[in-house]
Amino acid sequence: MKDNSLNEKLNDAELSKKLGYYQFIEALWSLFTILLVLAGIIVIFAVRNLAVGGVLLFAGVAVGVFLAGGMQKKKKALMLQQMGDFFAAELEKAFGAEKDIPEMKIDKQLFKEAHLVDECFEDCRTENYYCGEHGGICFSAANAVLEHTYEERAGQEGWMTHTDTIFEGVAIRCKTNVPKNVSLAVNRKEEKRPGTDIADPAAFSARFSVRAENEYDIPAYVTQAFREMMKNIEAATGGELYGITLCGGILSLALGTKYVFAGIPQNFDFSNIDGIRKYYINSLQDMGHIIEIIEKNTALFGAGE
Repeated sequence: MKDNSLNEKLNDAELSKKLGYYQFIEALWSLFTILLVLAGIIVIFAVRNLAVGGVLLFAGVAVGVFLAGGMQKKKKALMLQQMGDFFAAELEKAFGAEKDIPEMKIDKQLFKEAHLVDECFEDCRTENYYCGEHGGICFSAANAVLEHTYEERAGQEGWMTHTDTIFEGVAIRCKTNVPKNVSLAVNRKEEKRPGTDIADPAAFSARFSVRAENEYDIPAYVTQAFREMMKNIEAATGGELYGITLCGGILSLALGTKYVFAGIPQNFDFSNIDGIRKYYINSLQDMGHIIEIIEKNTALFGAGE
């Protein structure tokens, strides 16, 4: 039966009911996915029956991708169709009309060339990319997921393909007044440790490595104010910085976080329509706060060349 909800305007009560139903069915299929995958792993490693275990794993993946994933896409499509005008208006209100600046793009090429996440990955997905302005600072932002796929031996009978998410969060870029010939990178050496104050030089050095084409640029830009900026960004989002680069006058950073820019997280209650509106507006305000933290670093936004 054809779903006409994508072709008609629903009121809040109708939209809440429809999105809530989609989310419930998605959760059921996701549960089936977990059960099938667990059954497959048990059969492979405990019973040592690779054929049956493989079928269960394949079935679990199929249910997850085509049924749970399909319902998730349907839920998102309905939300965007019904609330897209509201989202677009709030985004433009917060950051002005979208700018078309090729060098501010956020994509797989940026992650690879800038080494924002200094780990191996093959797949890169970005969502909700936007280039705008806040407080006179031109910036771009997008949610991003990086995945690494590899094969691992399953007992004595074959190999299993695994996909690990090595980064999930947001990427942010800001135009600065730093000379374009400055090129430096700050990368995570180890995962964030609770209570670590990266504004402290010793703690910073334990967590991050720094490299630059000109070694004199390191003390010029990786200052106490720079470390404070990094600390405040992590504190504001509850996130973990994977990398920051300065290149061509643009600061780029990768922040591992549950925060979602200009979007709604998948675990949100989609039947709460007013809650969706509030969360979306808060996500834009949170991005504005991050840009304000970056802007306070006068070494980045001083007199320029």
